[in-house]
Amino acid sequence: SHVDRQQAAFDLGAEALLKLFDAEVALFFVDSRGELIRMWRSESLFEDAPNLLSLIHSNAKSKSSSVLAHGVHIVPLLTLGDPLGLIVIRFSEAVQVEDDHLKLMNTFARALTLAIERMKFADESLDARLRVEAEKTRNLLLSSISHDIRTPLTVIGGTAQLLCDHTETDSEAHRLAHTIVNETEDLNKLIRNVLDLTRFERGVKLNISWESLEEIVGTVLQRMKERLAPYEVKVDIPLDFPYLRVDALLIDKLFLNLFENIAAHTPVGTHVEVRAYEEQSALVV
Repeated sequence: SHVDRQQAAFDLGAEALLKLFDAEVALFFVDSRGELIRMWRSESLFEDAPNLLSLIHSNAKSKSSSVLAHGVHIVPLLTLGDPLGLIVIRFSEAVQVEDDHLKLMNTFARALTLAIERMKFADESLDARLRVEAEKTRNLLLSSISHDIRTPLTVIGGTAQLLCDHTETDSEAHRLAHTIVNETEDLNKLIRNVLDLTRFERGVKLNISWESLEEIVGTVLQRMKERLAPYEVKVDIPLDFPYLRVDALLIDKLFLNLFENIAAHTPVGTHVEVRAYEEQSALVV
C-alpha cells in the first residue's frame, strides 16, 4: 500500500543517514492536518532530552534548517514550499559540525523529498487510472443491463397495448392490460433517468439558448394531457415573462418528471398550478 511504501522510503532514508553521519536520527512525516507522525527514530535520541519531542513538534511547519537545544539539527523536507516532513539529527560529540555537513544534510533532504513525491504521484496516477476503469465498467454494465431490461419491457408493453386495443373498455381485462402499459412506461422512464444521471456524472455539454417558459410548459402539458386529465391544472405565466437562457431539452425533462410524479403520486382532483413571476432580480417558477 501507499503507507507501506512511504514507511519503506523513510526507513531507507534513515539507514542512509546513519551511514553518512555518526549521529542519532529521527524522521517525521507532516500529515494533512499539519501534525507530525514519527516514521523512524534512534531510540537513544530522546532518552536524555525529554523535552526534545515538544520542541520538534513546535517546529513542524518550519521551512528552514535550524538548531535546537541539545545540539539537535532540524532539516525540513519541503515540497513546493510546504513542509512534507522533518529530518532530526544529533551528531555525536566527537563530530565537529561544519558547513559541509549541513550542505550534505540539505542535499539529502531534497533527495528524500523527491523520492517521496515521486511515490505519491505514482500512487495518485494509479488511483486515477483505477477510477477511470471503474467508471467505464460501471457505465458498460448499466448500458448492458438497461438494454437487457428494455427489450422484454418493450415486448410486454406492446402486447399489453394490443390487449387494450382488442378488449372492451369497461372490462377487467382492459383495465389490467392498461395498468401493465402504464407500469412498463414508468419503468422505461426510470431506466432512462438512471442512464441520464450516469451521463451527467461524466459531464454533459449544455445546449444553452433563449427559450420561452410558456412554450416549454405547454408542450409538456400537451404530452401529459391524458394522464393529467383527472387534475385541475392551471398555468399562470405572464405574457411579458422574460425568456430563459436554458437547455430546453433538460428543462423539458424537468417539467415532464414533475408532472409524471403528480400523476403517479397525487390524489385525483388535486389542484396543480404552474406559476412564474419576477422577484427583484430573480425569476421564480
